[in-house]
Amino acid sequence: MNPAPTLDHTARRAILQLAYWHLERGHLHKSEALTRGLLSLDATDGPAWYYLGESLRRRGRLSDAVQALTQATRHGDRRPQTWLALAEVQVLCAEPDAARHAITELCRLVPRDDPRAKRARALLRCCPAPFVAS
Repeated sequence: MNPAPTLDHTARRAILQLAYWHLERGHLHKSEALTRGLLSLDATDGPAWYYLGESLRRRGRLSDAVQALTQATRHGDRRPQTWLALAEVQVLCAEPDAARHAITELCRLVPRDDPRAKRARALLRCCPAPFVAS
């Protein structure tokens, strides 16, 4: 029985950079294919989940993007841009509680005057406050 193929750190990083390159140029299917390939080798690759989520979000597959971005945070990708992207799609998917959580996590990572924190606070206004019965 043959062991599953693995990638060294340099090859993984090169594939992620190529996925980013395609993502930024609007080649969303190519970016998605690259990240799915990485995830087939290592399903715990947080940055690969992030790029997959971004590709799906830009293609309008918002519920799939929420799942991918959530996986990114679960697998260690806790960068501010990951939390912000997750909050944005959760707001669009009418998941205000989850969006508030992502916004809270983002605001823990960046200074109050950071543009990402300002964007997050603006998103927070889109999340209705939870109803509390008296």
